[in-house]
Amino acid sequence: MAALPLTEKITQSSTRNTQYRSIVINFGGGYTQRAADGNNSTRNSWSLVYTPLNATERDTLRAFFDSVGSYDTFTWTAPNDTERFYRVNGQLTEESLAGNQFTVRVAIVEEFDLV
Repeated sequence: MAALPLTEKITQSSTRNTQYRSIVINFGGGYTQRAADGNNSTRNSWSLVYTPLNATERDTLRAFFDSVGSYDTFTWTAPNDTERFYRVNGQLTEESLAGNQFTVRVAIVEEFDLV
């Protein structure tokens, strides 16, 4: 299992979203019953922003995300959290800044793999 590289380059402008899933049964008359949707009913996703990166660091990230794609998982410990499994959720975006500097953005989502 690969670990997310260059974590020291992840900026504070990265954001986390938490999705809560539940099952809701409507009984009529305004009454409902709710229950968690399975064992893992809470899932985190992140929009990670890496900046500033030089060309070597950008290439390292691109190679890593190309190798895992959106189908394989990797580990990462988010700030003030425990190590969890994640996978790419969507696309990787690269922005060229002044000179030899780059910004890379990637969306990741928590996975609950059996290991």
